[in-house]
Amino acid sequence: MTTSYFKGPLAIAAALLVSGCVHTKIESNKSPDFHQPVSKIYVTVKGSSQKYMKRLSDNMQAALDSAGIQAVTYYYDPLSLDTEKDVEEKIKAYHPDLVMLIGQTERRAYSGSRSTTNRLETGLTLDIRLFIPDKENPVWRANLRADSDFGINHASEISAKKIIHQLKEDGMIR
Repeated sequence: MTTSYFKGPLAIAAALLVSGCVHTKIESNKSPDFHQPVSKIYVTVKGSSQKYMKRLSDNMQAALDSAGIQAVTYYYDPLSLDTEKDVEEKIKAYHPDLVMLIGQTERRAYSGSRSTTNRLETGLTLDIRLFIPDKENPVWRANLRADSDFGINHASEISAKKIIHQLKEDGMIR
């Protein structure tokens, strides 16, 4: 029987490398007047970073399910032919306690060469708002900045978990 002294250190090094690849920061603000229990949320996700935003939509669904919140997530890209009225009808048909709008406000990319077509998208910023249906002012708002050394698509799961953690910390969900 041979023992490898490298397995432990290699596993630790690999874990540190992977965890060091994605950086997220979230800031939020909750309305002091909001105390309603939340059990059902309709989430819309819209942005130009299509792979990340679609994955974020899927990861938000999974994270809300894990938190015991009923949710429907709806992803649409900026070229979607759906109208605002179409989306509003979907929301009304679901009868949620809250509506979450996630929109991309910034996109960051790195070019490892002089070619403008060989750019790796490494970061983005999201504006996240929670509304009571049919109300104008949000009851919660957050700004999430996500960056990844190996492309932003890898950050969607961590971003979703960070959003859910912040919602819990702010007392929006349990």
